[in-house]
Amino acid sequence: MKKQLLIAAVAATMATASMADISIKGSANIKMAGKDLSTDTFTTQSSSQNMDVDITGSNGATKVIAHLDIDNASSTATTDTSTEGGTINVDKLYMTTAIGSVNVKAGDWSSCVGMVEGVQKCTTTNNSISLSTKVGGYTVGVSGGMSDDSATNSLAISGKVAGFDVKIKESEHTYTDIAVKGDLAIGTGTGFYVEHMNRDAADSDATLIAAHTVINGVTVKAASWEADTAGVTAES
Repeated sequence: MKKQLLIAAVAATMATASMADISIKGSANIKMAGKDLSTDTFTTQSSSQNMDVDITGSNGATKVIAHLDIDNASSTATTDTSTEGGTINVDKLYMTTAIGSVNVKAGDWSSCVGMVEGVQKCTTTNNSISLSTKVGGYTVGVSGGMSDDSATNSLAISGKVAGFDVKIKESEHTYTDIAVKGDLAIGTGTGFYVEHMNRDAADSDATLIAAHTVINGVTVKAASWEADTAGVTAES
């Protein structure tokens, strides 16, 4: 009996330890609406929900991340009218690990061309793999889809140059993107972000310039972008 109790205690401890490696976080916006008792029976009831849940499981240097999007944008009475159909949408699902000095990421994750969502909208990769490592103080990475289509392959280099953050990313036969951001010793809280995308296709380049500072305790931001053709930038 004592041995059985000991085995049960060890099993319970192991279960507790394994659960400690799972992180669940997120946000939710749920609206419930109903009819007043004085209204007629044909009055519409409208409810909505928008939930984002991130689940992370880790074991040493390896992590598995899943992002769940539970979006029921509009429901009327008992009829679901949302585009998601009231289902749980696995928006992102990917794994990260390290093999020696090489960082590995595989699956579907949110990827941005620049450091932020600038001249081009961030997108979710589709069955992709990314390898990156440090070379002389710079991060060098390659990524692409797990298929024979080289159009999704890219090479990125990022690091500090003269105190500023710099990222250069090139996608084969598609574009070369250069992004720079940093703080300036002018006034208080002054910084900038500049990004230029040079596309291989004619008349499709895009440039973003953004800056911010603090004046009398008020944060002031300004931005300017231009594109050679519509549909290239994150804005419209």
